Amino acid sequence: MKKLNIFYFPANKNYNPYNTRMQEILSHSGVVPKGLNFILKPKFLLGFLTGKKNLFILNWFEDYPFDTKGRVIPLKFIFFIGILLYAKIFGHVFYIKHNFTKHNLDSKDSKFHTFCQRMIEKTASETFTHS
Repeated sequence: MKKLNIFYFPANKNYNPYNTRMQEILSHSGVVPKGLNFILKPKFLLGFLTGKKNLFILNWFEDYPFDTKGRVIPLKFIFFIGILLYAKIFGHVFYIKHNFTKHNLDSKDSKFHTFCQRMIEKTASETFTHS
């Protein structure tokens, strides 16, 4: 398993119990999940050049471009697009869809949230939905 990088979003194990448990399960595979910020480090670039495979597991990523009040933050949206492009080019994306709509979303931003979900679904190698 040394030829695999797993990037997990959100990286914070304390985000909620589901997130903690999933990262623990993944760690049993012999690969410790890393946060998305790891792709900016030289060690990752070296691994890329030596043939490591990349798996991006994204939970709640459709919510990332929004603030806590449901408004779009342009800089976060740019980062969102960048991560999706990067993940599509350099690995496989597993999208774990937890909600059909963001809980505190204004109706005017709901179409943009749906657009973000569709972008991830188009990028993802696999989409898994919680019910």
